[in-house]
Amino acid sequence: MTAPSRSRPLGPERSLRLATGLAAAEATGLIVVVLVRNGGRTPLLALALALKYPVCIGARRLAPGGFLGLLLWEVVGGFLAVVAPGVPLLLRIGEAVVAATVVVLLARSAKLFPSPRLPER
Repeated sequence: MTAPSRSRPLGPERSLRLATGLAAAEATGLIVVVLVRNGGRTPLLALALALKYPVCIGARRLAPGGFLGLLLWEVVGGFLAVVAPGVPLLLRIGEAVVAATVVVLLARSAKLFPSPRLPER
């Protein structure tokens, strides 16, 4: 006899919550890594990474610009993680995996966002 499954299905709403939460946690982790590795000498890089938080909030609030911004951020971040010189391999792999996971979760939640409509003639 098998035990009943307690997991909830991964619908679009839950996918969006997971994607934005994971992206925000990723930004926090990268800020910590930047500050620890560089001894606080690069506060502008940490500040630039912190700009991801409003993008995550916008996506969670179903703003199409937040969704597209987060999608673009993760695609570029995943690419940079693969080609980044001088970054430890384990950190690069972790960043690429997180970026790919966020992109997949965002794709699963895309139906929550309104379809664009062209103006009538």
